[in-house]
Amino acid sequence: MAQKTRILLVEDEAIIALNESRMLSGAGIEVQVAARGEDAVAMASAGSFDLILMDVNLGEGIDGGDAARQILANRGPPVIFLSSHVEPEVIAKTKDAGGYGYIVKGTGPVVLLTSIQMAIDLSSAIRQLSINEMRWETIAQAAPYIIFSLDLDRRITWINRPLSKGKGYSGAYGMSIYDIIDERSLPAVREAIDGVFTDGIVRSYRASEHVVSGRSEHVWETIIGAIRDGDRIAGLTLVSKDVTELGSIE
Repeated sequence: MAQKTRILLVEDEAIIALNESRMLSGAGIEVQVAARGEDAVAMASAGSFDLILMDVNLGEGIDGGDAARQILANRGPPVIFLSSHVEPEVIAKTKDAGGYGYIVKGTGPVVLLTSIQMAIDLSSAIRQLSINEMRWETIAQAAPYIIFSLDLDRRITWINRPLSKGKGYSGAYGMSIYDIIDERSLPAVREAIDGVFTDGIVRSYRASEHVVSGRSEHVWETIIGAIRDGDRIAGLTLVSKDVTELGSIE
């Protein structure tokens, strides 16, 4: 049996809260009510809600925008703002509060229920995407090779190697790939990278890194793949293996 959707309704007007609760309950939704922003924050932290319907103006205490910000900071459920006000100064209270929508009261149950389901579905998709990203990042961190990404400007935007045992990111973070490659290897590296950006076909190169004082020369064999955004190439992923034992680049 499917579990009921659980919603926290934050509304300081008792009659409005009663009417909205009846409408939501009639749609098969389990509803709890909070009349104050502070109560909403506490209940969101203690309970297990799928969504919060948040009035903006809540009388004394914090308003709906501030309550939503605190709930967001605690990684609480998604929030939809539900208000009778459309004045810019009221809507501005919800800015940067992480809301999944702003619905004007009285628009009817169809709009409200549809918005609720869309917000829950979107929140679930974002959560799953975050889990997948963490999973792949964990795999990348455990990989025996150096894995990094380049943006369109050929700058390193992510790398799986910390500077030293978790103390900050590698010094290569934010640098151009060409700044860490020895001059002898630059032509081959440029050709490979530009080629993948042009046609998206996987390429590889073998290159010496730019020699740093106090560190011996290292040679890397690298495979390059395209990061696609639809038909557009938005960046590159590179996987590098240390092959120094095979000899330097002449």
